Amino acid sequence: MNEFDVVSLSRRMASFLLFLSCFDSLVYWVNCATQAEIDQHLQLGMNLLARGAYSDALSHFHAAVDADPSNYMSYYKRATVYMALSRSRPALSDLDKILQLKPDFLKARHQEGGCC
Repeated sequence: MNEFDVVSLSRRMASFLLFLSCFDSLVYWVNCATQAEIDQHLQLGMNLLARGAYSDALSHFHAAVDADPSNYMSYYKRATVYMALSRSRPALSDLDKILQLKPDFLKARHQEGGCC
């Protein structure tokens, strides 16, 4: 391999890495949800929960958790729906996650103790 081939290969590699970097940024931008969208999912979920539409509420709480996995309140609201549906295993999983994120959240600790 001569010097020209190495330079050509380096340029192709640099172009490819630039393409991957741009693609990664685009994917991140597309998947990014705003706080307003998360709040909207939480509000819609609460409205549906109040009407007894548990499955529909659950889908909105899933979306809120997926959009911001560090929001303990999204997990709490989803755990509430799981408990209403008598699905203790996923409820306990969410309650555990809440206590990892916010150990002083007493409502989650109380519900975890009375879940099963």
